[in-house]
Amino acid sequence: MPGKSSWPIPSSIAEALKWWDGDTPLMTVSMGGIGPGYEQCIHIAVFEILRAYVKGVPLPEMENELGRIDQKLGLGLTNGQAGAAMALAIDYIKGDWGAVVEKYKNRQIMISKFWPGAEMGRKMEEVRRPVGSGLGRRIL
Repeated sequence: MPGKSSWPIPSSIAEALKWWDGDTPLMTVSMGGIGPGYEQCIHIAVFEILRAYVKGVPLPEMENELGRIDQKLGLGLTNGQAGAAMALAIDYIKGDWGAVVEKYKNRQIMISKFWPGAEMGRKMEEVRRPVGSGLGRRIL
């Protein structure tokens, strides 16, 4: 891992959303471990939770908001993905982005909004692939 000064770490939630929306890579924390598609869904949810928070949705209402986000984007989040997304988003809301990334040194990853098919102008809801694992697996 490079020195902290060279990590792409946003200074605020607003800056993180700007980078995410502009497909600019940034450092975060792995929450899935099952594979890149599983992890991507978690981070899409994290950024949409952060977007809802910035727009004024209070934390006590965020679980219901996440359900609306999941349905709108067709993510098919498992309970584990939803819980992981909420936990990480709340960490970012309550603390400094860099401190959160530093706290989880063994799970640091670089992410962006890019996903397979994005180079062809496809939106996430147009990408159909398995999400989740085991009995809870869904096809988007």
